[in-house]
Amino acid sequence: MHDRSQYDRPVGHGHGSRRRKVGGQRSLAPMDIAMLQRSAGNLAVTRLIGLQRAGAVPGVEPEPTTVPRTRPVQRAFFGSSRDADLGATMAARRRQRLDHEYGPLVGPHRVKEESELAEDGDVRLNPVWYRLENFPPGLLLDRGKSAVWCFSVGARGEILMGSEDITTVVEDEEWARLLTAMQEKDPTLTMDELQLRLNSSGHPTIAAGFQSLGRTQVKPARVSGELLWNAELERFEINDKSGRYMSKKVRAGLQRADAVRWMTTVADRMTRHFGVPIGMANSKYGG
Repeated sequence: MHDRSQYDRPVGHGHGSRRRKVGGQRSLAPMDIAMLQRSAGNLAVTRLIGLQRAGAVPGVEPEPTTVPRTRPVQRAFFGSSRDADLGATMAARRRQRLDHEYGPLVGPHRVKEESELAEDGDVRLNPVWYRLENFPPGLLLDRGKSAVWCFSVGARGEILMGSEDITTVVEDEEWARLLTAMQEKDPTLTMDELQLRLNSSGHPTIAAGFQSLGRTQVKPARVSGELLWNAELERFEINDKSGRYMSKKVRAGLQRADAVRWMTTVADRMTRHFGVPIGMANSKYGG
């Protein structure tokens, strides 16, 4: 039985300590059933993930205070206007670099109400949501060559991953355990209904951001697509197939050279993280 802490973190955490044997090799433990149950139950995320506490803006002076002329006027300084200008310049350069390497933030073109929004109107977090740095490399091989993973690059260049076809990455034993757990609350729930709840959670559920109190919200994204196995070339590769974040509806005039550059950056980072070559498919949306 899982402890309660597992209900407050994405499935991309805490897998490294348990392993099982698959196909003669040591592989990662099954996915976090508690997290899958949480998503299937359509509950809001209650933990802030990746948020940083906002601080004071340097270089901003408080409004002068009116005091009697007989007293000296004292003003507090939190840095100079030169520091503020330098900070703004550095932030602008950082955005330009990220735009060049991963594409500008856009979209999504739309969000599917029937499968990507919770009952309270918040966007659902993908049931198998990971940050790339938390994605166990062995899981890519463990789930086989039929698994379809998706990715989106966020505002700060973070690579976020999940799956729109959950049935390709969750194994039969895990589905059975999840159904048993869910039927404790809803005895009439069937396997087909359960899989329908979890499937069709596309890129908006992967690029989702977090508000105060852990509520999720729809976010724009940079380059987005899929990570899957190419049987013909016998390699893993990424593509830019994301109608919500890559189509001409949100990226009018997208040039192929730009899309290729963005995907190359992502493929290189994935190669370093997974320890296996990650190739790149032909750009679908670049004109």
